[in-house]
Amino acid sequence: MLAAHARLRLDAWAPSASDLRQGAAALEVARALGLPLLASNLAAADGGELPVARHLVREVGGVRVGLLGLVGGQVQGARVEAPAEAVRRELAALRGRVELVVCLSNLGIEADAALAAEVEGIHFILGAGDDRMILRPRRVGDTYLLQPYKKGEYLGLLRLDLRTPPGRFADELELDDLGRKLSVAPPAEAAGLRARLEELGGRSRFRAVLRPLPEDEPEDPELRDAVARQLAQEAGL
Repeated sequence: MLAAHARLRLDAWAPSASDLRQGAAALEVARALGLPLLASNLAAADGGELPVARHLVREVGGVRVGLLGLVGGQVQGARVEAPAEAVRRELAALRGRVELVVCLSNLGIEADAALAAEVEGIHFILGAGDDRMILRPRRVGDTYLLQPYKKGEYLGLLRLDLRTPPGRFADELELDDLGRKLSVAPPAEAAGLRARLEELGGRSRFRAVLRPLPEDEPEDPELRDAVARQLAQEAGL
């Protein structure tokens, strides 16, 4: 599984406790394979160093993106820190260095929501650890929570249309809904809908979608080409 992840040439990989069933030693294997390991709340049980980054910075489309990663559960040979404490520490380290913060979380949607309510400064939490299909992003404060469902059955895509600086975000699906409602709303409701559209109009925008992946042989070249075309289409390439 680690070798398959390495072939994807990821920008960051935040392992879950289930990914690390063999304990912290699995991190050495992952590092040897060239995986960009990310775990903001994972520390060595003996106080030493683990082969994992607490945060990463990637430049995408001219935007500096700060990446955090969260491990849930227990990992043999490692200490799992409280998520909020770890995130606050890493946000302080990233302050002034990035314009956008994305957290890769294995905590589950309810724990992600609790984190977003407790800690400000995360734009998006891309989560895992739930078997529920969450079709619409959940907003907590100015943080949006997304989940790609389970077991690699869906491809989760997040497309961003950024202002400079990105600032706060508006969900394009919410903007679409507001526009439809405004077109048929009675005058008593139209003013409120129009005010909400104006409030969101100057923000950076995003669209999050889930795409089902076919249950074919993953090494099938036709499947790989289909996924590549799907990614290019969603990215507007």
